[in-house]
Amino acid sequence: MTFWLMLIGGLFLFLILLEEAIHFFFYRKLLKTERQTDSVLIKLKKLWSKFMVKGRQVLPRKHHE
Repeated sequence: MTFWLMLIGGLFLFLILLEEAIHFFFYRKLLKTERQTDSVLIKLKKLWSKFMVKGRQVLPRKHHE
């Protein structure tokens, strides 16, 4: 009887630890992907600001023609 209780308790503890490890791993992976998407968004904002500056320079020239 005690053997089965120990076995079930050990399996239960193992499953809890395994679940926590998986959550920890995926949480770290999600943080890395969020950092990558943030850097991509920052790059897109920089490109967009360059494009907007070029657009402002082009528009007055068209009005003068």
